[in-house]
Amino acid sequence: MAESSGRPENIYELNRLWTERREKKLQAIRERQAAEEEAQATFKPQITPKSAKLADRGGKSFIEYQQQWSEISENKLKAKRARRDEEAQAELTFQPKITPKSAKIADRGGKSFVEYQEQWSDMSAKRLTARRARQDEENAAELTFSPKINSRSEKLISRAPYAPPSSADRYQASVENQLQRNFSPSQQHEFSGTPDITARARRLKFTEGASTRLYNDSIRRQHAAFVAEQERAREYARMTQTRPTEDHDMTFESLYHQAAVQREKQRVAQALARTPSLRDSGDAYTFAPSPKRVLSPEVWSRLSQTRPKAEPQPQTPTRKIPASEIRQTVDRLAYRKQADDRVAALAAAREDGEVAECCFSPAINKRSRALAGRRKEVPADAPGSPAQGRVFAALYQDAQDRVEALDQAMDERRRQLEEEEMRECTPSHADRRMQFSRVAAIDTELESLSASLADLELEQAELERVG
Repeated sequence: MAESSGRPENIYELNRLWTERREKKLQAIRERQAAEEEAQATFKPQITPKSAKLADRGGKSFIEYQQQWSEISENKLKAKRARRDEEAQAELTFQPKITPKSAKIADRGGKSFVEYQEQWSDMSAKRLTARRARQDEENAAELTFSPKINSRSEKLISRAPYAPPSSADRYQASVENQLQRNFSPSQQHEFSGTPDITARARRLKFTEGASTRLYNDSIRRQHAAFVAEQERAREYARMTQTRPTEDHDMTFESLYHQAAVQREKQRVAQALARTPSLRDSGDAYTFAPSPKRVLSPEVWSRLSQTRPKAEPQPQTPTRKIPASEIRQTVDRLAYRKQADDRVAALAAAREDGEVAECCFSPAINKRSRALAGRRKEVPADAPGSPAQGRVFAALYQDAQDRVEALDQAMDERRRQLEEEEMRECTPSHADRRMQFSRVAAIDTELESLSASLADLELEQAELERVG
């Protein structure tokens, strides 16, 4: 029956067929509505000639139009900037006078101040090397001495396994050896005192700067204070430990005070025993003065009047202080006194060490001290004076004069060496002028860069305004 009617019995197949027919009907309805709307759309907008021209061109994207607009804007800015520069140049009539050397330095360009400084240092080193070589040649030209050597010596020299040094080298070596001997510690020890250096001063490193030494000294002081505080805390903890005490325990200060009072009493008693007149006279050892000799009758009568006695006040019972509390208080005071004494001792030792570091105390030979003492002897021409008194004074004065002469010679030599070093390290006037010209060229370059930066800022502002 299902096959004769032509309708499928499956529900899914029926649903598919119904959906297809529905889509066909909807498509036909949409096409009919679109045709009706197109027949009714008779409106035509009015387009300007420029818009029509742009629409007719076609074929260009938005990026291409943006690039074209950027080129046009940049050309306009360049033309405007060139016109402004021409107007500014017309107003700039000042022309500075530049030397040929400055123009040459400015034309070089491409180098920074550091590179110029390195180049100047290399040139200075080369000039110093050439000057030293020229000085060595001049010194060598003055060495014209040539000793006469016999044939036997020449044969011995020719047979030597190494080439002997020349006369100039031997002379230079002898001069250097002489200088080393003159400035050696053994030569200077004869006319210089040996300083008394403490162990603490030997530990100091004077190769470091002053700021580093001060910083290390402050760290050392803080550490010493911290150690002292820890020691004080340990001592306090040890002294405050509770231990059995008795009522008769007394501190050293109390015992000393009691002994002093007893000695004073004994002294007064002995004085009274030695002077019977003082012991027998009662007026000399009574507290109340004699009214007949000191006070007038009116004052004595007023003082003789008795005042009414005040009523006795009830006495409050006093608390009995235990022996342990007394002992703890005494121990605390003793610990505080010991701590203060220790801190004072540490401060005194530190001050003594600082004074020893800052004070120069040379060790003087006993023989020199004896000579200095003999210098104060009575002259030989004085009556009763020894004949050799003036001789020792003259010897001591001669030795002192030689020491002063050697000190002056060393100071003069040191000053000459410092002046030579300063002359080698100080640049000449021409070098300073070259440095100043380089600085002027660098300033000119900085001004040009600043002008370029200002132009870029103006261009950026113009672009922002156009955009």
